[in-house]
Amino acid sequence: MQFAAYTLLGQFIKKVTHHDPEFEVEQRIFKKLGMNHSYFPKDKLYMVPGIDQYAIVNTYSYYPKKGFKQYPFIHEGEELSRWSMSWVNVAGAIASTPGDINIYVHALYNPGPLLNSSQIEELTKTISKLSGQPLVLKKGIKEFGFGFSVVAFYWPKVNHVIYMYNGSTNGGTFNYMYDPASQLYLSYAVNVNPAADIVNFNNSLALFADLIEQCK
Repeated sequence: MQFAAYTLLGQFIKKVTHHDPEFEVEQRIFKKLGMNHSYFPKDKLYMVPGIDQYAIVNTYSYYPKKGFKQYPFIHEGEELSRWSMSWVNVAGAIASTPGDINIYVHALYNPGPLLNSSQIEELTKTISKLSGQPLVLKKGIKEFGFGFSVVAFYWPKVNHVIYMYNGSTNGGTFNYMYDPASQLYLSYAVNVNPAADIVNFNNSLALFADLIEQCK
């Protein structure tokens, strides 16, 4: 469902601006924010002019169930970073670095060249996945709140709300966490492995908690 929604959004952008989504993202986000290591390739990432192909992180296919193949043309353990990104397009074709992602995350939650205060307020309004109703995150609420491509939760360890999001494509999964109180960001990418996702998430949460504590 989410993949289809982003695909539809890409067509909407093209209809309104008369430009491909790749062009609009590069002009309105990458260049505006100085994200010099972020790319929106129409085809293979290593074919982007000026990119250092040896700096591209390798990703590999992984099938958690024996005999299960999500895509019949992709083999277990196959290196995927050299595949075309055209199939995923606006739903996940962008390649970036943790540093550039931190620039973007800061711009998402702080008024500036990307969003104003009212837009950020709209972005961070959350609803309950269970009821579909507005959700006010506070102490005692253990549910995750969902906004416009953001996820929020009240974290008892730091006594306030934390924002995050994740996504996966071509063998890699990426996550960011943002703490509005300390203005700290944590971004990381790992090879897709559903069995280890929760372990990676819990370890990153523990690291993030330590970082927040050190900045008090």
